Amino acid sequence: MESWLQTFRFGSALHVMSVASFLLAALCVVFVARRRRMQEHERRYALGIVGIVVIWQIISIAWWLSPARFSLASTLPLHVCDLAPWFGALALLTRWRFCRAVAYFWGIGLSTQGFITPVLTQGVGQFGYWLFWIGHTLIVLCPLYDILVRGYRPRARDYLYVTICNVAYIAFALPLNIALQTNYGYIGDSVPGTATLIDYLGAWPVRVFYMVLIAQIMMLALWLIWPIAARIPRRAAQPDSAA
Repeated sequence: MESWLQTFRFGSALHVMSVASFLLAALCVVFVARRRRMQEHERRYALGIVGIVVIWQIISIAWWLSPARFSLASTLPLHVCDLAPWFGALALLTRWRFCRAVAYFWGIGLSTQGFITPVLTQGVGQFGYWLFWIGHTLIVLCPLYDILVRGYRPRARDYLYVTICNVAYIAFALPLNIALQTNYGYIGDSVPGTATLIDYLGAWPVRVFYMVLIAQIMMLALWLIWPIAARIPRRAAQPDSAA
Protein backbone atom coordinates (compact mmCIF):
# COMPACT_ATOMS: atom_id res chain seq x y z
CA MET A 1 0.00 0.00 0.00
CA GLU A 2 2.87 2.34 0.72
CA SER A 3 4.10 2.00 -2.86
CA TRP A 4 0.65 3.05 -4.12
CA LEU A 5 0.97 6.21 -2.08
CA GLN A 6 4.30 7.12 -3.63
CA THR A 7 4.53 5.43 -7.01
CA PHE A 8 2.26 4.86 -10.00
CA ARG A 9 3.16 2.13 -12.48
CA PHE A 10 1.69 1.40 -15.90
CA GLY A 11 -0.35 -1.80 -15.91
CA SER A 12 -0.50 -2.04 -12.13
CA ALA A 13 -3.61 -2.70 -10.06
CA LEU A 14 -3.61 1.00 -9.18
CA HIS A 15 -3.67 1.82 -12.90
CA VAL A 16 -6.71 -0.40 -13.49
CA MET A 17 -8.51 0.92 -10.40
CA SER A 18 -7.80 4.52 -11.38
CA VAL A 19 -9.20 4.08 -14.89
CA ALA A 20 -12.29 2.26 -13.64
CA SER A 21 -13.09 4.64 -10.80
CA PHE A 22 -12.57 7.93 -12.65
CA LEU A 23 -14.45 6.81 -15.76
CA LEU A 24 -17.27 5.53 -13.55
CA ALA A 25 -17.43 8.91 -11.84
CA ALA A 26 -17.69 10.65 -15.24
CA LEU A 27 -20.46 8.29 -16.36
CA CYS A 28 -22.38 8.86 -13.13
CA VAL A 29 -22.34 12.62 -13.75
CA VAL A 30 -23.61 12.05 -17.29
CA PHE A 31 -26.30 9.63 -16.09
CA VAL A 32 -27.67 12.14 -13.57
CA ALA A 33 -27.62 14.90 -16.19
CA ARG A 34 -29.51 12.73 -18.70
CA ARG A 35 -32.31 12.31 -16.18
CA ARG A 36 -32.55 16.08 -15.89
CA ARG A 37 -31.96 17.08 -19.51
CA MET A 38 -35.59 18.07 -20.16
CA GLN A 39 -35.47 20.49 -17.24
CA GLU A 40 -33.58 23.65 -16.38
CA HIS A 41 -31.37 21.59 -14.10
CA GLU A 42 -29.41 20.34 -17.13
CA ARG A 43 -28.11 23.82 -17.84
CA ARG A 44 -27.02 24.14 -14.24
CA TYR A 45 -25.18 20.84 -14.40
CA ALA A 46 -23.36 21.99 -17.53
CA LEU A 47 -22.39 25.29 -15.93
CA GLY A 48 -21.22 23.40 -12.87
CA ILE A 49 -18.94 21.23 -15.01
CA VAL A 50 -17.60 24.33 -16.77
CA GLY A 51 -16.85 25.93 -13.42
CA ILE A 52 -15.03 22.84 -12.16
CA VAL A 53 -12.98 22.59 -15.36
CA VAL A 54 -11.90 26.24 -15.16
CA ILE A 55 -11.03 26.05 -11.46
CA TRP A 56 -9.12 22.81 -11.89
CA GLN A 57 -7.16 24.18 -14.83
CA ILE A 58 -6.20 27.27 -12.85
CA ILE A 59 -5.05 25.07 -9.97
CA SER A 60 -3.08 22.83 -12.34
CA ILE A 61 -1.38 25.74 -14.12
CA ALA A 62 -0.49 27.42 -10.82
CA TRP A 63 0.89 24.13 -9.47
CA TRP A 64 3.16 23.41 -12.40
CA LEU A 65 4.30 27.00 -12.91
CA SER A 66 5.23 27.49 -9.27
CA PRO A 67 8.97 28.18 -8.79
CA ALA A 68 9.53 24.81 -7.10
CA ARG A 69 8.21 22.86 -10.13
CA PHE A 70 8.63 25.12 -13.14
CA SER A 71 10.54 23.69 -16.07
CA LEU A 72 10.62 25.27 -19.48
CA ALA A 73 10.95 21.80 -20.96
CA SER A 74 7.81 20.27 -19.48
CA THR A 75 5.51 22.40 -17.31
CA LEU A 76 4.19 25.05 -19.67
CA PRO A 77 0.47 24.38 -20.35
CA LEU A 78 1.04 23.61 -24.02
CA HIS A 79 0.22 19.91 -24.32
CA VAL A 80 -2.99 18.86 -26.04
CA CYS A 81 -4.33 17.72 -22.67
CA ASP A 82 -3.69 21.25 -21.35
CA LEU A 83 -5.66 22.87 -24.18
CA ALA A 84 -8.48 20.32 -24.58
CA PRO A 85 -10.23 21.23 -21.29
CA TRP A 86 -10.71 24.82 -22.46
CA PHE A 87 -12.36 23.64 -25.67
CA GLY A 88 -14.57 21.32 -23.61
CA ALA A 89 -15.61 24.10 -21.26
CA LEU A 90 -16.37 26.47 -24.15
CA ALA A 91 -18.33 23.73 -25.91
CA LEU A 92 -20.63 23.25 -22.92
CA LEU A 93 -20.88 26.97 -22.27
CA THR A 94 -21.50 28.26 -25.81
CA ARG A 95 -22.40 25.19 -27.93
CA TRP A 96 -20.06 26.64 -30.55
CA ARG A 97 -19.66 23.93 -33.18
CA PHE A 98 -15.91 24.39 -33.58
CA CYS A 99 -15.28 23.93 -29.85
CA ARG A 100 -17.64 20.94 -29.69
CA ALA A 101 -15.70 19.30 -32.52
CA VAL A 102 -12.26 19.88 -31.03
CA ALA A 103 -13.43 18.83 -27.56
CA TYR A 104 -14.82 15.60 -29.01
CA PHE A 105 -11.92 14.60 -31.22
CA TRP A 106 -9.16 15.76 -28.87
CA GLY A 107 -10.95 14.52 -25.77
CA ILE A 108 -12.15 11.11 -26.95
CA GLY A 109 -9.58 10.59 -29.70
CA LEU A 110 -6.36 11.81 -28.08
CA SER A 111 -6.67 12.44 -24.36
CA THR A 112 -8.12 9.00 -23.66
CA GLN A 113 -4.61 7.75 -24.39
CA GLY A 114 -3.78 9.17 -20.99
CA PHE A 115 -6.00 6.48 -19.46
CA ILE A 116 -4.32 3.71 -21.46
CA THR A 117 -0.68 4.81 -21.16
CA PRO A 118 -0.59 7.51 -18.47
CA VAL A 119 2.56 9.63 -18.35
CA LEU A 120 2.60 9.51 -14.57
CA THR A 121 4.85 8.21 -11.81
CA GLN A 122 3.29 9.72 -8.68
CA GLY A 123 1.04 7.64 -6.44
CA VAL A 124 -2.21 8.51 -4.70
CA GLY A 125 -0.40 10.15 -1.81
CA GLN A 126 0.89 12.92 -4.06
CA PHE A 127 -1.03 15.79 -5.55
CA GLY A 128 0.35 15.14 -9.03
CA TYR A 129 -1.66 11.92 -9.20
CA TRP A 130 -4.92 13.79 -8.60
CA LEU A 131 -3.99 16.57 -10.99
CA PHE A 132 -3.46 14.01 -13.72
CA TRP A 133 -6.51 11.81 -13.21
CA ILE A 134 -9.06 14.48 -12.37
CA GLY A 135 -7.76 16.64 -15.21
CA HIS A 136 -8.01 13.85 -17.78
CA THR A 137 -11.42 12.80 -16.47
CA LEU A 138 -12.74 16.33 -16.97
CA ILE A 139 -11.33 16.36 -20.51
CA VAL A 140 -13.30 13.22 -21.36
CA LEU A 141 -16.37 14.24 -19.36
CA CYS A 142 -17.07 17.34 -21.47
CA PRO A 143 -17.49 15.55 -24.84
CA LEU A 144 -19.26 12.61 -23.16
CA TYR A 145 -21.74 15.08 -21.70
CA ASP A 146 -22.16 16.77 -25.07
CA ILE A 147 -22.80 13.44 -26.81
CA LEU A 148 -24.97 11.63 -24.28
CA VAL A 149 -26.89 14.55 -22.78
CA ARG A 150 -27.04 17.21 -25.49
CA GLY A 151 -27.04 14.89 -28.48
CA TYR A 152 -23.96 16.21 -30.25
CA ARG A 153 -23.06 14.19 -33.34
CA PRO A 154 -19.91 14.97 -35.33
CA ARG A 155 -20.24 15.82 -39.01
CA ALA A 156 -17.77 15.88 -41.89
CA ARG A 157 -17.08 19.57 -41.35
CA ASP A 158 -16.27 18.85 -37.69
CA TYR A 159 -13.54 16.49 -38.84
CA LEU A 160 -12.31 19.31 -41.07
CA TYR A 161 -12.35 21.70 -38.10
CA VAL A 162 -10.21 19.44 -35.94
CA THR A 163 -7.83 18.71 -38.84
CA ILE A 164 -7.24 22.44 -39.24
CA CYS A 165 -6.73 22.70 -35.50
CA ASN A 166 -4.27 19.80 -35.57
CA VAL A 167 -2.26 21.44 -38.36
CA ALA A 168 -2.22 24.73 -36.45
CA TYR A 169 -1.05 23.01 -33.28
CA ILE A 170 1.75 21.14 -35.05
CA ALA A 171 2.82 24.33 -36.85
CA PHE A 172 3.14 25.97 -33.44
CA ALA A 173 4.52 23.14 -31.28
CA LEU A 174 7.03 21.58 -33.66
CA PRO A 175 9.17 24.71 -34.22
CA LEU A 176 8.89 25.50 -30.51
CA ASN A 177 10.16 22.05 -29.59
CA ILE A 178 13.05 22.34 -32.01
CA ALA A 179 14.01 25.80 -30.79
CA LEU A 180 13.75 25.03 -27.07
CA GLN A 181 14.54 21.29 -27.21
CA THR A 182 11.22 20.50 -25.54
CA ASN A 183 8.58 17.84 -26.18
CA TYR A 184 5.21 19.56 -26.10
CA GLY A 185 2.55 17.53 -27.84
CA TYR A 186 5.08 14.66 -27.69
CA ILE A 187 6.27 15.64 -31.16
CA GLY A 188 9.71 16.76 -30.05
CA ASP A 189 13.01 14.88 -30.28
CA SER A 190 12.52 12.91 -27.05
CA VAL A 191 10.09 10.39 -25.58
CA PRO A 192 8.11 10.37 -22.32
CA GLY A 193 9.76 8.76 -19.34
CA THR A 194 7.04 6.10 -19.16
CA ALA A 195 5.88 3.48 -21.67
CA THR A 196 3.69 4.84 -24.49
CA LEU A 197 2.82 4.04 -28.09
CA ILE A 198 5.46 6.57 -29.14
CA ASP A 199 8.17 4.07 -28.15
CA TYR A 200 7.17 1.87 -31.12
CA LEU A 201 7.00 4.54 -33.83
CA GLY A 202 10.66 4.84 -34.65
CA ALA A 203 13.10 7.71 -34.50
CA TRP A 204 12.33 11.41 -34.65
CA PRO A 205 11.29 13.13 -36.89
CA VAL A 206 9.80 10.19 -38.83
CA ARG A 207 7.68 9.18 -35.86
CA VAL A 208 5.93 12.56 -35.96
CA PHE A 209 4.51 11.58 -39.34
CA TYR A 210 3.23 8.27 -37.93
CA MET A 211 1.78 10.00 -34.86
CA VAL A 212 -0.15 12.46 -37.03
CA LEU A 213 -1.30 9.69 -39.38
CA ILE A 214 -2.55 7.51 -36.50
CA ALA A 215 -4.29 10.46 -34.87
CA GLN A 216 -6.04 11.45 -38.10
CA ILE A 217 -7.18 7.87 -38.78
CA MET A 218 -8.45 7.53 -35.23
CA MET A 219 -10.39 10.79 -35.50
CA LEU A 220 -11.76 9.75 -38.89
CA ALA A 221 -13.06 6.57 -37.29
CA LEU A 222 -14.64 8.60 -34.48
CA TRP A 223 -16.57 10.54 -37.10
CA LEU A 224 -17.49 7.57 -39.32
CA ILE A 225 -19.04 5.52 -36.51
CA TRP A 226 -21.95 7.97 -36.32
CA PRO A 227 -23.16 7.95 -39.97
CA ILE A 228 -22.59 4.18 -40.09
CA ALA A 229 -24.57 3.66 -36.89
CA ALA A 230 -27.36 5.90 -38.20
CA ARG A 231 -27.81 3.65 -41.25
CA ILE A 232 -27.98 0.35 -39.40
CA PRO A 233 -31.63 0.58 -38.27
CA ARG A 234 -32.79 1.59 -41.76
CA ARG A 235 -31.00 -1.33 -43.40
CA ALA A 236 -32.35 -3.70 -40.80
CA ALA A 237 -35.86 -2.47 -41.43
CA GLN A 238 -35.78 -2.99 -45.22
CA PRO A 239 -36.56 -6.75 -45.25
CA ASP A 240 -39.61 -6.22 -43.04
CA SER A 241 -40.97 -3.44 -45.25
CA ALA A 242 -40.40 -5.53 -48.36
CA ALA A 243 -42.28 -8.41 -46.80
